[in-house]
Amino acid sequence: MPLSMGKKILLSLLVVALIPLGVAGFIMYRATDKAMKQEVIAGLSALSASTLEHFVDYVNEKESTVSLLSRTPVVYKAMQGYERVLKQQSPADDFAALERSYRPLLRFYTHFGFSDLYLFSTRGDIVFSLLEKEWVGHNILGTYFEGTELAVVFKRAKKSSRTEVSEFKIFQPTKKPAAFIAAPIMKGRAVVGFMAFKLNTVGLYQHVKDYSGLGKTGEIVLAALDGKDIVFVAPLRHDPEAAFRRKVRLGSMAALPMQHALNKEEGAGISIDYRGKSIVAVWKYFAPMRLGLVIKQDTSEAFSLFGDLRRWLFIVAGLTLLFVLAISALVARSMTRPIRALHEGAERVGAGDLSYRVGTMQRDEIGQLSRAFDEMTLNLKRITASRDDLDREIAERKQAETKLRQSEEKLLEYSKNLETMVDKRTTALKALQRKLIMKEKLAAIGQLSSSVGHELRNPLGVIGNSVYYLNMKLKHGDATVAKHLDILSREVRRSNRIISDLLDFSRARAPALRLGDINLLLKESVSAMEIEDNITVNMSCMAEVPSFAFDGDQMHQLIVNLITNALQAMPGGGHLTLKTEVQDGSVLISIEDSGVGIPEAERDRIFDPLYTTKARGTGLGLSIVKGIVERHGGRITVKSKAGEGTTFTVRLPLEKEAG
Repeated sequence: MPLSMGKKILLSLLVVALIPLGVAGFIMYRATDKAMKQEVIAGLSALSASTLEHFVDYVNEKESTVSLLSRTPVVYKAMQGYERVLKQQSPADDFAALERSYRPLLRFYTHFGFSDLYLFSTRGDIVFSLLEKEWVGHNILGTYFEGTELAVVFKRAKKSSRTEVSEFKIFQPTKKPAAFIAAPIMKGRAVVGFMAFKLNTVGLYQHVKDYSGLGKTGEIVLAALDGKDIVFVAPLRHDPEAAFRRKVRLGSMAALPMQHALNKEEGAGISIDYRGKSIVAVWKYFAPMRLGLVIKQDTSEAFSLFGDLRRWLFIVAGLTLLFVLAISALVARSMTRPIRALHEGAERVGAGDLSYRVGTMQRDEIGQLSRAFDEMTLNLKRITASRDDLDREIAERKQAETKLRQSEEKLLEYSKNLETMVDKRTTALKALQRKLIMKEKLAAIGQLSSSVGHELRNPLGVIGNSVYYLNMKLKHGDATVAKHLDILSREVRRSNRIISDLLDFSRARAPALRLGDINLLLKESVSAMEIEDNITVNMSCMAEVPSFAFDGDQMHQLIVNLITNALQAMPGGGHLTLKTEVQDGSVLISIEDSGVGIPEAERDRIFDPLYTTKARGTGLGLSIVKGIVERHGGRITVKSKAGEGTTFTVRLPLEKEAG
């Protein structure tokens, strides 16, 4: 059965209206889904980087502490005394005197975050143990300790003559989880013994139990490989007794993110955890202790906001469908009613009733057609069979049909324009979404910089002043002490630089423009930096570069940041080239390195705040550079090829007026 005109019009209106709306809704749904997932993964990635840095700092701090304590005179004298008493089997009085002299001091060393302390001879004999006194006299290389992490770390320290860190495993002699740090005891350049500390697991676990930013289901997971098994080495939020009790078989479908991490991979995505639940996770490898690190959150919680959004989209889609149906029905009815009236009039006139009138008063093309029909009927009634009059009526009917076709064409054209308008609106919404995400990042940076500046600047100042005081007092003191004081001083300066980067980015000021010589500033900036001997610096400055207006301090910071970035890209040495030239009313400053280059997938994000691929750093250096360039009315571009090097080019206008 053929469709009536009313149904055809209704169906056409539904197709024309709903298809563009459906496509636009689908695109918006997918874009929102993708953006939300990226935002969740970005948050977990930032948290994982911070957590991993805390672990690295924790281990490095303990390693430096052990290195420092092993070189104290007390340790050397205690080592000599206990070894002499053990070798000569001296009377109990001699041993008791040693205990009174050194045990309280050695016990004090555990207050630095350790739970036990051991002294070994160069042959591996245990000459002192703070808690396990019955082990004194045993050899660490003997059968009783064979294969334990304490024996392994002793062998590594003996072989390298450096401080070494063990893996975190069950220590068989005590049946408890433990990790050890061992360091040689030196007399001059000779190794006279070894000192080992057992790490306090409370200090290691406190970072794992910090669930800030992970909601109600998120957790931090640490695990190690034990043959073909993955062993969880720390308590879990969902299983507080999991440490060294819960295991997952390597190659199974459970704990997939941890399997990637222990395979020394870094990544993020949606996967299955050890409970078999769907999660969004970020995984990394913690090399110093050979542990896998996974930060995760159940997808049901991480994407709960998206579920609400999806429900609202379905509600809006349903209401839109009902609205379109109602409007389409009204439009179809308004178009078919006069047509039915015309059809009835045609039948009655055809039957000979020339007095019948359609009487439609609509102002559209159909109304015009009905009035033309009435006029035609009137003319037929007035005039007899005049061919000329009949031809005129036919012409008028054709004209009405032409107008009807023109109306249909206009309606089709309007439907096409509607689709274009929907596409433009979708594009505008995507741009607004990107601006909102960047605004949230900048707000987070502002809050972070304020907190860091308040909480860290004062203690860093105290540490720096203390280092300066100690340097003054120990001007001709022990070289090792001087070395560690120098390390402290460098770390304080590095921390201050990080704080300064945060404050500079969050409180960007307008440049104070003064006429200056960019070539001179470039040379002074290079001279002020520490550049390794394995890096060749080439200066190619155009002599005709005129003086122009710029902020000297900000431009110095820009040059230092770009050179620092170039040096970090050449850890094994290379060539650093600095150029200036004048081109099209602008000054061009180019800084080129022969380093590792920037992968193509990362080039669009290198100027984003907090984005970094380095293990250490804030990810603000290039963002600060871009801000300085833009405040000077210039622009910055980058060219790079993986494995061949990178070139940053800054273009600054010459005609900017000095303040």
